[in-house]
Amino acid sequence: RLQGWTPRGVPGIREIQELLRERDYAHEDLVVGSKTWIGSQESSLFLNEYLGSDFECRTLHCVDTSDLVAYGPELLAHFGETGTPVLAGVGQLAYTLVGAAGAGEALQLLVVDPHYQGAEQE
Repeated sequence: RLQGWTPRGVPGIREIQELLRERDYAHEDLVVGSKTWIGSQESSLFLNEYLGSDFECRTLHCVDTSDLVAYGPELLAHFGETGTPVLAGVGQLAYTLVGAAGAGEALQLLVVDPHYQGAEQE
């Protein structure tokens, strides 16, 4: 909401699962309320559907995190021009990127990680 993309609030897991079950044939048997994994493809589909036709997030597929450096110039341009999240499937992991700074090996990414439970790191 703060970037002006939508007046809608942050959805809960139930709402995300319901939309996926209704609109994604691969999830037509999804049990709402279950702990079924929601990956980068599902997150992208949900955000695009939930936020409407003016919103389009990007999806990247990488073998490992070092591959993200190659996308640095594209990510910097995307966040500078569009600003919508980038959903990155990286091996068996999924990341939601919401910002980028730097270049090359000094590229820094702002990652939203709903699973992180530790202390912040410098």
